Amino acid sequence: MRNITRVQCSSRGGAASRLFTDNLLSPGRLLALRTMAPARGMLDEQLGRRIIDSRLTVKNYTTLAEYNGTPLFGCYEIDGDGVVPAAELTLVENGVFKRMLNGRVPTLKAPESTGSARFMISPDNPMAIVSPGTIHVQASKGVGPEKLKKALLKAAKEADLEYAYIVRRIGGEASAVYKVNVKDGKEIRVRVNNLSAPELTKLMDLKGISSDERVMNYFPNGVPASLIYPSAIIVGDVEINRTTPKIEEEPVLKHPLQR
Repeated sequence: MRNITRVQCSSRGGAASRLFTDNLLSPGRLLALRTMAPARGMLDEQLGRRIIDSRLTVKNYTTLAEYNGTPLFGCYEIDGDGVVPAAELTLVENGVFKRMLNGRVPTLKAPESTGSARFMISPDNPMAIVSPGTIHVQASKGVGPEKLKKALLKAAKEADLEYAYIVRRIGGEASAVYKVNVKDGKEIRVRVNNLSAPELTKLMDLKGISSDERVMNYFPNGVPASLIYPSAIIVGDVEINRTTPKIEEEPVLKHPLQR
């Protein structure tokens, strides 16, 4: 049995990184994409407009080798087109979409290369695609873990909810989701069905942002890249698709071998 509930939700750790990678770091978003016709989900027409919370600024680094002691996979000096990229580019400033990353193939809104054509690590398919180096999602007015949890419970109370939810990992039925009692703050892990990252519009007005940061090295489409991001954010009005285990009734008659 499935139960869909609209909740106040805090995304932490790996779940927070998924919100940024899924909503921002894909072709047609902060990565330029040339198409024959406008495609659904592309952000080209949003240039100059606010697309995420005004407390967030997104930058791309290419020469930063490490961050707080963690080596960064997104460090490189020259791209696959032979273009030397700028060491730092601001893509989103205080929530406002400023520019996209691109290679030498021009698009209407990104006519010049930013030195972002990067080779895939694949001996069978060594092609260059538009990909970030190290993306840094910077947050102003961030708060610590205790204040962030208080902000989560406050948002749930204001929405007249009995529970809020903390998501620590997004992965369908393998998602790590915890129900938080608004009255006492107690956390209980719950089962969910096919949880996916909230859409970009949910990042417009966040209820809270962590001041702590995490670093993630990963391989989008086989290209080494890095992401520096707030370790937790609070997203409002999210759908949680919960799974209630089916309880089987005992048979009226026992199996002959059980008699």
